[in-house]
Amino acid sequence: MIPRRPRRPRRPPMDPRRRPARVPLQPPRRLIRANARMEEGRYGDAAELFLQVSEGARRRGMPVRAAHLAIRASHALLADQRPQQAVDRLIGALRVLLRHGQVQRAAHVASSAAARLREEGLETEASALERRTDRLRQELSVGDAEWHAPPALQSGPARGILPERCGGCGAPLVPGHVVWHEAHKAECPYCGSILSAT
Repeated sequence: MIPRRPRRPRRPPMDPRRRPARVPLQPPRRLIRANARMEEGRYGDAAELFLQVSEGARRRGMPVRAAHLAIRASHALLADQRPQQAVDRLIGALRVLLRHGQVQRAAHVASSAAARLREEGLETEASALERRTDRLRQELSVGDAEWHAPPALQSGPARGILPERCGGCGAPLVPGHVVWHEAHKAECPYCGSILSAT
């Protein structure tokens, strides 16, 4: 008869304070390529890549990140002289942002996009975007007071200055669009990289 091996004693659970930090995921290569294509002026290629990464984020259960990526895709589509497709993608992204309570972000995106369309001489598309945005707000019961509310006053220590571009995916960074975790730490809305502000 073969002797039974003695059981190993069970390890006690690790103290969460001593648990190693989770290694952040690398930004998707397609996203890095998309931002590079934008810099190169290859807007059609960039738009396609942004949409692919946006769909991937949606499938993985990250709808807000998918919306941010769709907004980047709309920028690329507009630069590629496809304003109607840009507006369509933008409306889809606004719907997601509003459903997830990001009213101020949605309001800023909508007003900036309408202004940009008018700068490009696309008055018809700008008016269409505003009409569709108004219908979306009515559908989701977002009132004027909430939509036009000024940005919330920042509390706590002053935030640092972000780099111009994300070191992970290469996207341009806007302080009001990142997710701040503390005064000198923020998260890229496109790839989730943690950014250090100076």
